[in-house]
This record gives sequence, C-alpha cells and structure tokens, in this order.
Amino acid sequence: MARVLLKRRLQKPTEKARAELVIYPPRCAASSPTTGFAPMHTIARRGFTLIELLIVVVIIGILAAIAIPKFANTKTKAYTAAMKSDLRNLVTAEEAYFADSSKYTSLTTTVVGGNGAQFKS
Repeated sequence: MARVLLKRRLQKPTEKARAELVIYPPRCAASSPTTGFAPMHTIARRGFTLIELLIVVVIIGILAAIAIPKFANTKTKAYTAAMKSDLRNLVTAEEAYFADSSKYTSLTTTVVGGNGAQFKS
C-alpha cells in the first residue's frame, strides 16, 4: 500500500501555497532505517553467495559423515541374515524328511571351490 502525502510548496514568498500530491513507494524489508522507504537504486540478487554455498556443502558433508558409517556394514548384515534364513529352511526340510522316513539324511557332500573337506549333513 503506497503512502500518499499532501505537500505544500511555495513558488515565491508572496504567492499562496500550492498543494502537491506526493505518492511514496510502499515500505519493504530492504528499507532504509532512517526514512523507512526502499532505496531507489537497489541491486537485485540473482543467486547465492560463495559463503552460502560453502555452508551448504559443509552441512552436507557432516550429514554424510554421520550416515556412511551407519550403513557401512549393511551388506555383511544382509549376508548373515540370508545365511540364517537358509539354515532355518534346511532345519525345516530335515524335520519334514525325518517325519516321513524316521531318519535324517546322511549325504556326504564336498563344498565346491573348497579345500576338498567333506561335511556330513
């Protein structure tokens, strides 16, 4: 909302005062503390300063430094969980075989790529 002021101005000391209508621009956040009006020669900001960009990069680096160690051993945990699940499935299959034939399996196997050791399962 623009402020409207009535300003009186004398042409010559002998003449009557002539009234002028003066319209001031609205007040804004970048206004001068003394006048309360925006300066006429404001420069429009068109980007971020170097300091602002550096601060953002530092914050992202700190967040990454916190998050990366938490997820570093996720692959190992997933591998371990998969092995435990496979062992549970093996136990279930052995118990189902035992329920049908009243004996457990006695197959001797060699691990592929192993050192030739044989395991009794």
